[in-house]
Amino acid sequence: MRDAQGKPEGYVTLFSDITKRKKNEQLIQHQANYDNLTDLPNRNLFTQTIKQVLIQTKALEQQGALLFIDLDHFKSINDTLGHSVGDLLLQEVASRIVQQINTRDTPARLGGDEFAIILPNISSVVSVASLCEQLLESIRKPYNLDGNSVFISCSIGVAIYPDDAIDAETICRDADSAMYKAKEEGRNSYHFYTEQMNRVAQRRRQIETALHTAIEYQQLSLHFQPIWDIEQQRYGSAESLLRWQHPQLGNVSPADFIPIAENTGLIESIGQWVILHACQVAELLNRNLEQPLKINVNVSSRQFQRQDIVLIIKEVLASTKLAPQLLVIEITESLLIDDAGKTYRQLKALADMGIEIAIDDFGTGYSSLSYLKKFPISKLKIDQSFIADIEQDPESLALVNTIITLAKTLKLQSVAEGVETAGQLALLKGMACETIQGYYFSRPMKEEDFVTKFSTNQQIPSGVEINSKQLAKAH
Repeated sequence: MRDAQGKPEGYVTLFSDITKRKKNEQLIQHQANYDNLTDLPNRNLFTQTIKQVLIQTKALEQQGALLFIDLDHFKSINDTLGHSVGDLLLQEVASRIVQQINTRDTPARLGGDEFAIILPNISSVVSVASLCEQLLESIRKPYNLDGNSVFISCSIGVAIYPDDAIDAETICRDADSAMYKAKEEGRNSYHFYTEQMNRVAQRRRQIETALHTAIEYQQLSLHFQPIWDIEQQRYGSAESLLRWQHPQLGNVSPADFIPIAENTGLIESIGQWVILHACQVAELLNRNLEQPLKINVNVSSRQFQRQDIVLIIKEVLASTKLAPQLLVIEITESLLIDDAGKTYRQLKALADMGIEIAIDDFGTGYSSLSYLKKFPISKLKIDQSFIADIEQDPESLALVNTIITLAKTLKLQSVAEGVETAGQLALLKGMACETIQGYYFSRPMKEEDFVTKFSTNQQIPSGVEINSKQLAKAH
């Protein structure tokens, strides 16, 4: 506004509060992309997301998975208990799905009793199978809805991208087909789109189911691989190795069943059985030996995290009467990397008891000098992948030599794993490696053979002679 002379004397401003309009726009946007009942992304947002994820997966050269989940016999719930209870069930199922997945994953309700989960980056088919197992178990747990006890299961179809498809329409069709295959096979199960992946997943499921009764049915056993002490010229210890012979599955590799045992929590009971049985064998054997033989036992990081491993070992040593100095606990480097104080306290307590601590497969993890100084480590076991090439590869030879020198500097004992030839032995002896484990001296032995052999003598197996002439020739 201007005065008579035309100079500005004020301003008039017109405005309106658009808060309500913005809230309405947000509400409309949310309603367009999220399910009103479960508040999960709806089919519209799901379709946009799967397209974006497929593009990102291709650019990053990653592998992802799409899960289609359909509730089994959901219609009967609506027909018998009413749609209000059916709606409560859908809300609870959605909540359980969200609880089982990571924040980077995208759950969705596609409509009715159909759900989907987009996994943008997976480590392996086995990890997806593990998630499917968790979802099946979670969803089939009983529900209490408005005073009604409700039970329901689901069928899950899995498609892997880019293996099965690279476009949204095809990957959805594949997951849907796999889901119907799961229903055809009896429901309350999951199925992969490709038969090869499905065989891997189904074998994992068979292993997990059978593993629950492996101890009860006495299917587990221990084999023992002696470890040669170069300086003392005798076997100074032996590593206990877990084996599983199942009547239908056959000889199941530890590489297959140990990760499953860790993921399902079964490693706790299995690990306790291994510690107890190995100590029983060690105590029995050492009754008749003039020179003691130590027993190495592998302890999973999950046991350190979930159990009071110190108490367990104390009870085992008390019941078996085995001297703590005859027990060696083998751990992996990952346990030390993830330490939050609890691991250190447990290892320190074990070391204070006189138990030795060895790092298994040293050099394959995130090796750090700091934890070698911080933790009460006694031995470094050099991974066999490095030993295999030391006769041909100068870099492998230099790496092994560095580890042995490091161990000696820190006053740790070095153990070479996977030694199979006289040439490897000669090189290791030249580098002052102290102990040797591998087929060159002995393959893993069944418990009865191991006890029989060491109850009578501790000589090198027939056909293997370790003397200076042979070492010189091999070198």
